[in-house]
Amino acid sequence: MDGSAEAVRRDAEDHYGRAVDPQAVAAVLAGVPLDRRTVGALDPAADFAAVAERARRTGHAVADG
Repeated sequence: MDGSAEAVRRDAEDHYGRAVDPQAVAAVLAGVPLDRRTVGALDPAADFAAVAERARRTGHAVADG
């Protein structure tokens, strides 16, 4: 995998067996603060608060609200 957003998206689709939003992948890789829309686009069943807490611990910015 070359690390590009497209390569990451394809790998995720292969791994999870479902479509993955390319804009959400690109936003995460670019370090855009996580928000509910991005997390929901990547995994509609994800608990935003739990994802946000893990993201903060790894240094990824999270948009409040």
